[in-house]
Amino acid sequence: MTAPVPRFAAEDDHLLPGGYARFSHRLGLTDRALRDRLRLARLFLVEHPDLGEWMARPTRTRLADLRRIKAWPLVSWAALSGLVRLDLDLLAAKDLGGMSATVRQLWPEDFERLWETARQLGWSYYWGRSVIDQFVPAVIAWSHTAIREVDAETLDGFAAALEEVTSASATTLRQWRGRLFGLRQLLFECGQLPEPPRRGPDSAPAEERLAVVPAPQIRRAMARYVQTRAAVLSRSSADGLINDLISFGAFLGEKFPGITSLAQLERHHIEAFLAWNATRTCYRWAIAEGHAEAEPFTYRSARALFAGTSREVQVNLAIRRTPKPHVTVKYLEPDFTGLFRSGLRGLAPDGSQDSAFHGRELARNAAVGDLALATGLRLQEFTCLLPWEVPPLPAKPTTAPIPFPVPAAITKGRKFRTTWISYEALATVHDYLELDRAATAEGSGWAPPQRWGDPLRVTDPGPRGGRINGTRCSRAALTPADRCCLIAPEGGSCLLALRNGGGPFTAWATVFERTADRIRVRFEPRFPHVWPHRLRHTFSMRTLEYLVSGHYRQAAKLVKDTDDDAALIFYLSKADPLLILRDLLGHSSTLTTEKYLRRLDTTRIYREAYELAGTRDGLLGDAEAEAEQEATAEFADDGRTGAC
Repeated sequence: MTAPVPRFAAEDDHLLPGGYARFSHRLGLTDRALRDRLRLARLFLVEHPDLGEWMARPTRTRLADLRRIKAWPLVSWAALSGLVRLDLDLLAAKDLGGMSATVRQLWPEDFERLWETARQLGWSYYWGRSVIDQFVPAVIAWSHTAIREVDAETLDGFAAALEEVTSASATTLRQWRGRLFGLRQLLFECGQLPEPPRRGPDSAPAEERLAVVPAPQIRRAMARYVQTRAAVLSRSSADGLINDLISFGAFLGEKFPGITSLAQLERHHIEAFLAWNATRTCYRWAIAEGHAEAEPFTYRSARALFAGTSREVQVNLAIRRTPKPHVTVKYLEPDFTGLFRSGLRGLAPDGSQDSAFHGRELARNAAVGDLALATGLRLQEFTCLLPWEVPPLPAKPTTAPIPFPVPAAITKGRKFRTTWISYEALATVHDYLELDRAATAEGSGWAPPQRWGDPLRVTDPGPRGGRINGTRCSRAALTPADRCCLIAPEGGSCLLALRNGGGPFTAWATVFERTADRIRVRFEPRFPHVWPHRLRHTFSMRTLEYLVSGHYRQAAKLVKDTDDDAALIFYLSKADPLLILRDLLGHSSTLTTEKYLRRLDTTRIYREAYELAGTRDGLLGDAEAEAEQEATAEFADDGRTGAC
């Protein structure tokens, strides 16, 4: 047996472990983790009793020491406690995980204040974690100041030191500059900084740049306008605004020198500027300024008609780059849909197991992917769905769609609607709920992080709601943020999809994109990028195709079913497809649905449905079909071969 490792400092110990041990004990570590942490600290201090001297060693040597003896918690605690100062070369090269726990212990109120400000600004959880949990500790460790003492001078010094870092990649430095901007924004909102952050290097003041505008009154008005807008614009946007104003002011001075005030402007002045500005290009400006001799493009003259009047315009004959096929696809065709569903299940296109794929939670991914494809739900809607809101599975399989109510609390615009789902997709969801999800949630001790809000424990769940923290509550009142904090009676999160450990799983954009990337690399180079809303587009196209097919067949097809689905099928064959699709997608009017579909290839659906229905039901005779095909071939041949 090995001798027990003491949890606190002994008489012959280094000065640091005493305070370090007391701090580690407050973190709530397990007995084994606490002993391992102190053992590694003692080993590190035996080799490097003077941390200040150790900090003078080269960065690569220090990184090797930390990899060999995992004493980063000790070093970060010493830096955040003011016992040693870390340089940015080490901070930029080292993974900063674990430092946030130290900051939380040392400055809990300030840390929570930053998170509250981030929530008020509407930051995402991941961006807040990047700035507050990872970057703030680095600033404190470098500057030896508490959170409340960080000021503009401290951040300016940090930015200057960051420019001298040589151990980090350009990507890491760019990320740190972005986090520094975010921290400035947080501290300005908290009242610690007197001015909002400004992106990019400082350029000449707006008044100085606008000095080329000849009319003094117009110049002063433009400067006041820029000053007002700059408070809500990024640095590049403000610079672009100044450039546009300079062009407008210079045009007025050249073409209309009598205009000395904006109040004198009339409509024809604005129209003249728009016409003049439309003919200006970067190359023409360069030629006028003597920076270039000619344009690298050729033009042709054309007439453009607008509002009943025509004018001569110049058309650039340059050919734009044609985008790759997988970029222009807006929805998944049936064969691509099958590939995507197989990819979520870890299968190859032929249905066999993909030997090169070693992913987890395949049943969960397949269930949610089928749910999104079969219902058209938005990302927030299927992410925040609760198991009790999934419709029951019919007793026997059916070809008719099954109504799927969508709670108003999670929809866009908080409008309740009912979409539908196929029997096969609903069966996949129920299989996941009864098997894989139940096993994941069983005995889970998951609780929402403190920054999400107070835990909401659910008891006595029913069809419409249940008790939350002992109070009867309807599920219709639960917002997406509330739903993420729900804890099920059997343990784990109440959301439909769970990750390992029972917590809610929300990273669906990553799952879908990685699945699409894997398919594109291994099986189909033309496979498009897939994000959650593309599945909604796919649902829209498949549903419209189904509805249009029934719409064009209603004159030739009789409803022969006599079961409960007969009325629904008859309704779908009679009603206008756009009205049905409007209700399924949750659009406010059919105009929205038309604009939505106009961006997709709906012409093909109507054409194919008409031809299929007419040929099958005798609405389009064989002779007429042959004549139509022959005429199409004539036009095709004319385009290829030309006249004889």
